[in-house]
Amino acid sequence: MLNDQQFEAYNALLKQIYGNRDIEQLRSIVLSHLPPLVPYDSAAFFLVDPTTHHFLEPCNVGLDLNKHKQYQDYYESLDLYKKAVFSKGSIPPVDRSSDYMNYAGWAKNEHRCDFLLPQGIYHIACLQVLNGGFLLGEISLHRSEGSPDFSDSEMALLKSLHDHLNNAFLEHKRDSGAIGLCEMDCKYNIIDANIPAREILQQRLASGQSVYSYLKEICQSLVNSRKARPITGAYYWNGNLSLRTGSYPIKTIFLEGEEGKKDITFLNIIQLGHNHGFINTQTAFGFELTKREIEIAALVARGNTNLEI
Repeated sequence: MLNDQQFEAYNALLKQIYGNRDIEQLRSIVLSHLPPLVPYDSAAFFLVDPTTHHFLEPCNVGLDLNKHKQYQDYYESLDLYKKAVFSKGSIPPVDRSSDYMNYAGWAKNEHRCDFLLPQGIYHIACLQVLNGGFLLGEISLHRSEGSPDFSDSEMALLKSLHDHLNNAFLEHKRDSGAIGLCEMDCKYNIIDANIPAREILQQRLASGQSVYSYLKEICQSLVNSRKARPITGAYYWNGNLSLRTGSYPIKTIFLEGEEGKKDITFLNIIQLGHNHGFINTQTAFGFELTKREIEIAALVARGNTNLEI
């Protein structure tokens, strides 16, 4: 049961969740409103790479952002807790480290002893943001060794927030319109993707091939062919994304940024509002974008507001 102060804090958080359509702002708002309900010493709100479940750069409180690069470069493959949670088949809405890990044995793990503990991360509780079983984001709350573990009542509260955050991400998906946007770099790694694209990336083609693998092949083909399209000032490919659930027009654009700058290299634009069943590839050739429209699409994929654009 929540006391009066917690009840007010809970209602205030729900108002913020349902009143905000900017995912970047929402991540910061959630972390700032959680302490009266579930106190923590440090926290991070990650978005998740839909093809690999890798954690992308987080919004965090009480953590050194540079540590995330260390995690990506080295420690992620040694993260036994993440492996324990995600190896059970269906992803749980919430989890805590004490339910999955033997702390004595875990202390011998390099990720635990060299990465988590030096940052004061002893107890962990996580909330997964899911849509149709697909992982879109994760909140990771941490407490030091001298603090108590996360209680059953706190985990129940996180579970109730899980449902509301799922709804918020779904509303953001609707507000994003019927366009999936996915940016990839010169090595065909995903830089960013909006929520509609994240869901598509976790699916497979009718042939069984993963969507990510298919997009990678398209990008590689563009690099090899480099056929100029003067309308947009970029090289691009038009086609059809034939999933098991239907088909969607797709345009993949090869953008050549300034040398030495980390500009995006490929922008995949999927017209999700045009599911025509299994349509002929030629029907996907009907939409063109100007150079400015390509720039706007890239900014939208990064979560920029209309004012910023």
